[in-house]
Amino acid sequence: MKKIIIFDMDGTLIDSETPYLEALTEVFKKYGISFTREEYVAEQAGRTFDECQASIIRKSGNLELGLQVIKETGALHQKRFEEEGFLSKPGLIETLEAIKSKGIKMMVASSSTRQLVDKRLKSLGIQGYFSEIVSGDQVSHSKPHPEIFLLALERSGCSAQEALIVEDSPSGVEAGLNAHIETIMVPDLVEATPKIQEEALAVVPDLTGILPYLGDEIGD
Repeated sequence: MKKIIIFDMDGTLIDSETPYLEALTEVFKKYGISFTREEYVAEQAGRTFDECQASIIRKSGNLELGLQVIKETGALHQKRFEEEGFLSKPGLIETLEAIKSKGIKMMVASSSTRQLVDKRLKSLGIQGYFSEIVSGDQVSHSKPHPEIFLLALERSGCSAQEALIVEDSPSGVEAGLNAHIETIMVPDLVEATPKIQEEALAVVPDLTGILPYLGDEIGD
């Protein structure tokens, strides 16, 4: 049986990627700039805060406009969060409870800042499930570099064979595989590529789908 499950946060535990994409697209449109889901996945999903900002500035064409887009997107995203909150991904609590019942530890390894991770986990009341959090401001490289997962593994005290990573994005899955840790994809904004279908431990439709892969018949 696995001893540690390492979860990505945005798009995996919390439905926060789509609202941010919608806010960013809306702000870009205001300034006459087209922005696609494919661009977001390629340039921002799974990236650190600084890398996301740099991507927006490049897309904007100049620093001043880029900073304005970042400011307005953050304000719009926050406004909608305050008004509507973020939804948990399907099967979240059921999955966390099932893992907890088996005494398996859980961690979060997210490219978001620690402040943002804490805020979002707290908003859904799930922070108590996780023994450790590794955030994007604690590492130098973003996914698909394996640094964040290797750091999480080190802090867990477990071996790679005792760990399982759960991710929603192709870059996150690649990071897990680059860390030589079995990785399951629960797709959010983009479906699994043929390469991921072949190399990931599994691709499942929602979080409950990871349970049969934890060992000791946890999914029964």
